[in-house]
Amino acid sequence: MIKKWVSKIRGERMIKTALAVFFTVLICRFFELPPAFAVIAAVVTLEPTAADSVQKGLQRFPATLIGTALSLGSLFVFGQSAVAFTLAAVLTIYICYKLRLEAGILVATLTAVLMIPVAEAPYLIEFIQRAGTTLIGISVSTIVNLTILPPHFSRMVAEKNDVLFSQAGRLLLEKMAEIVETGESKNYTRKRFSDMQRQLNASIELISHQKKEWKYHRYSDRDMMFFTYQKEQLYALERIIYHTHSLFMLKDDHFNLFPEKQEVVNQAAHSIANVLERKSRSITEAHYQVIEQLDYTFRQVQLDWPETNESAYHHHFSGEVIILYVLLSIHDVLEELENIHAQYEEDTSGF
Repeated sequence: MIKKWVSKIRGERMIKTALAVFFTVLICRFFELPPAFAVIAAVVTLEPTAADSVQKGLQRFPATLIGTALSLGSLFVFGQSAVAFTLAAVLTIYICYKLRLEAGILVATLTAVLMIPVAEAPYLIEFIQRAGTTLIGISVSTIVNLTILPPHFSRMVAEKNDVLFSQAGRLLLEKMAEIVETGESKNYTRKRFSDMQRQLNASIELISHQKKEWKYHRYSDRDMMFFTYQKEQLYALERIIYHTHSLFMLKDDHFNLFPEKQEVVNQAAHSIANVLERKSRSITEAHYQVIEQLDYTFRQVQLDWPETNESAYHHHFSGEVIILYVLLSIHDVLEELENIHAQYEEDTSGF
């Protein structure tokens, strides 16, 4: 699923890049302008969203003018020397930073450096040509991004959510097995947790992309409901991963604190994982019974902890308390998820 999602993004970006380059060259040929710098601008300025293309394009055009002017000035004073290349690059970067044109630094610096070996007098004509071709490249890539294959980030988030919920359930079971059975932490579970965090952050970024994209594309009420539903699920998933992270903060010597409570913990972990596997996130009566037993165990452990804690250094939370608290906290999120799904079904029933 993840490979399919990544391949889809790459494929659409390749198509957009090909179209941007093709139309950029056609326009440059029509006006009898050299297309090389226009193509560079078109390729470099193609962004994941139309909003980014527009916003960053407003920075890239003036930045490119600065780079072009500095390149021609360095060439006029020092000729095609190492000093000219160095000054053109360094001054372009410095001035763009000072003017807060960070999004345009790359294309401006490329233009400044590449112009030195090809620019010819009169320099004013060269400046006008480079400004024109850069504007063509940026404009074409922006128009392509606005009109061709607009991305549907909400669908990507939905696909990722299904994968991440399943992964969260499996990871919880694996971590609880480490705690209850082996008594030590494994590197591969830590690696899986890190991978899940990276995927979660990528999905949150897609949410941001979708918000930006809707500034330039029409959307229906159903689209907005679907987006809101997936966003709420994603933020609930973020809390589940946050709670799971507490299990990875436990030291290995905390793992053997509750042998008599293994069955309760195992049942709760499996029941939570089963709920996470369901798209409706529906909670059965059997699950509530397991959680009721877990809650009773949690309260008993809290009452017993001050009496059993005989260590010289007083810990406010035992390993048992933390593990039981994590499972109960994840259950609370599951109840929210069930309500989120029920509300979405109710809101979309009339469509």
